[in-house]
Amino acid sequence: MIRSRLPAMDALIPLRLAKFVGVALLTTGIVGSILVGDQRTRRRAAQWLATAGLIVVWLAGYALLKRSGLTLREPWVSWSLLSGLVAMVGATAAARTAVVPPLAGALGLGGLAAAFGLMSARSGSVAYGLVVPGIVAAITTVALQRARIEGTPDPDTEDATFRWFAWLARAEGVSLLALFGVYMPVKYIAGVQLDGGQGWFGWAHGIMQLLYIVALITVARASGWSLLRQAVGFVASLVPFGTFVFESRVRPRPATASAPPA
Repeated sequence: MIRSRLPAMDALIPLRLAKFVGVALLTTGIVGSILVGDQRTRRRAAQWLATAGLIVVWLAGYALLKRSGLTLREPWVSWSLLSGLVAMVGATAAARTAVVPPLAGALGLGGLAAAFGLMSARSGSVAYGLVVPGIVAAITTVALQRARIEGTPDPDTEDATFRWFAWLARAEGVSLLALFGVYMPVKYIAGVQLDGGQGWFGWAHGIMQLLYIVALITVARASGWSLLRQAVGFVASLVPFGTFVFESRVRPRPATASAPPA
């Protein structure tokens, strides 16, 4: 019995290691986006470290769920996913300005604490009823106090934020094309499920679409986009090639030098 279970345990080690790395990146990104004084460093932490961490955590976590026979319908799973997304929204909002907004700091650190509490307790009712509120209250208090400290402004915020958004728009577009252009035709025409029926294509696309929406809201606030443009950006994520076209249309154009007077 012991020997028969060793291969299964060994197979979980790389996944747990990957999730640990993802958690480290996500934590560094969220905390750095709020508590570091320099805005440029906070922006990079939120947009690149936290994004990479969230992708790795959600991919590794999904694989561990499948190995354990669990589903996304588990309360602690769905709530921890939502908490991680809230933390990401708070981090990107915190990094958008030289002074961290108190609400953004509370969302970033509170969401991170909630996600950790849920993953540890593995029960939405227990975690939210006992563990998480105390952790969130303590960390939020620190965040609100720290948020009033002014840091060094980042003059490159708008351009750098759009570059981050552009990469996520392209990644989301590729994931949608892989889902509708490869996975679904092969599944329904040839009767072959490329991911063995595990839902990996849909899950990967879901991750990229959620991060794309976070980036869309962030760049819209940084660039002053209208609600109509934001709505068009969201609809673009539902249409093959949509995000490629949208990103190309809204990309800032270099200012052309005016001709010298005759």
